[in-house]
Parts: sequence; structure tokens; C-alpha cells
Amino acid sequence: MEGFDKALVFREMATRKVVRAEVEYSGGNDEGGADTIRLFHEDGHKEELEPYDNTDVLIDQLSELPGLEYGSFAGDFSVSGTFVVDLATRSIKMDGQESSYEPVSREF
Repeated sequence: MEGFDKALVFREMATRKVVRAEVEYSGGNDEGGADTIRLFHEDGHKEELEPYDNTDVLIDQLSELPGLEYGSFAGDFSVSGTFVVDLATRSIKMDGQESSYEPVSREF
């Protein structure tokens, strides 16, 4: 599968009656990505799934989200957080923390 397709994600969610998806991610220092994916169905059912399924187009697409923001996770930093995909508003939001290991030097 090549690249993230937002329209495909919302189509798949609607077909499966998934109203919300959450993708927890973490990484830095040249590695990282999706850690856990949770799907919330309109009937109240919740699923917790492993990312990078390679047989499920929705899971594979959701697994791509952290890479959109952080690429290959190369660099001296550490990140963690959650992407929230909301079918009703057709929105994708990211909340998380970022830390940099850049040297700090100050004179007082």
C-alpha cells in the first residue's frame, strides 16, 4: 500500500460502522510508529488491535498516521501521543508530547 488516503479511511470506517479510531504512537532516535489502534463502533463495541496488519486496509492506513508527522522518526527526539480519527466531523487530530535531546547552553 502506498501512502495515506484520508478519504479511504473515512469510507472504511463508515462501511464498518466505526465512529472513532485512536492510534497511540511513540518513537524517536530512528525508530517508532503506531503502538496500538482502538476502533469504537456505533453500537458501543470497542476493539483494540495491533498496527501494521497488512491484510486490513483500515488498520494499515491508520498505522501510517505517525509517519505523516514524524517520517522515519530519525533524529534526536522522543515523541508519544494519540491520533484521533472522528467519522462524524471527518477530522484527524493529534495530541502528544515531544522532547528534544538538543544541547542547551545558557549564560546567566
